[in-house]
Order: sequence, then C-alpha cells, then structure tokens
Amino acid sequence: MAKKKNKSIAFDQIKLFDPEEENLNFPSICRFIRETFKVTQEQMALKLKITPNGYANWEYARRVPKGFPAFNLRQLYNEAKKVVSGQELVKEPFVEFNQIKLFNPTEENLDFPSISKLIRDIFKITQEQIALKLEISAPSYALWESGKRVPKSWQAFNLRQLYDEAKELAVSQEVKKEQTPENTVQNSQPQAA
Repeated sequence: MAKKKNKSIAFDQIKLFDPEEENLNFPSICRFIRETFKVTQEQMALKLKITPNGYANWEYARRVPKGFPAFNLRQLYNEAKKVVSGQELVKEPFVEFNQIKLFNPTEENLDFPSISKLIRDIFKITQEQIALKLEISAPSYALWESGKRVPKSWQAFNLRQLYDEAKELAVSQEVKKEQTPENTVQNSQPQAA
C-alpha cells in the first residue's frame, strides 16, 4: 500500500506546461530567440508553423501565444538559453536553429491507447486521476485510452510529457530493483594482490 502512495505522490508532483501560469514575457522571449539564433521574424514563423503576422503580433505584444504554439516557443527559448549559457557550442546559429526539433504529435506516430495505459500502470492511478491532471473529463480520457478518440495537439503534448515521466520512473525503479542485496553479487573474500 505504501508503494502505491509513493507513486501517486510522484504523479501528483509532475508539473505540466501551462504558459498562463508561467508569466512569460513573450515579446522579450521572441527577440531573445531571434537574436541568439540570428533569424528573422519570417524564419521564426516558419519554424513555429504560424503566419509571419501572427508571430509579429507576439513579438510586438499585440497578442499572447496560447496552448501548443506557446509550448513550442518555450522550447525554442530553452534552447536559446543553453546557447547563451555556453552549454551548447554553436558555430552557425541559423543551422542550429533549423536542427531544433519541435514537438509535433502528428509526426511522432504516438500510440495513445498504449501510452495512456502504460502511464496509469506505472503510476498506479485511475482514469479519473489522470483526467484530472490533464484537465479533461474522465469520459474524454476513457475515449483516448480505448482508441476511439485522439487527443488534440496541446493535450497530446501533456500526455507525452506524462509518458516521458512514466518511462523515467520505470527505469529508476528497475535500477533500484537491480541494486537490491538479493540481486547484487557480493564477494566477501579479499582479493589477492
């Protein structure tokens, strides 16, 4: 019973991306990304799969990106911060910019029913709990898990984030399992020099 509680606590601590909670200064972020990678507004718009006017509205604070585009902008911002901090050496900023892979659920061929079940199995949670985390109704989530519906792109990203966390937890549990005394060979004999 205690294990179930620990897994549930880990699940509850996962923070899904929500641009409205993060208080991001999108105009500054847009300019920072463009200056770091030395790209134009048109190149940014193309990368983010939006219109150049739509992108310009973000950079001039006429509009705020929401949902999926906000996530992809945040992803570019994180990459730009790595470049500026020196974590990544960049010889040709524009080439590096073009190599950044943004999340696109239609290109990833995700098997949502399997992913959904795996997340619940690893975290030992109910459909209601995962639906609450994803901020959708339990019946909607049940349709994803049964394969009758597919999540929209923003929802797919959050489900993918949970999937990545679940895989990480499963790997760490496997490592701990391998490190238990009954699985570790101990040699109590001193080695000859």
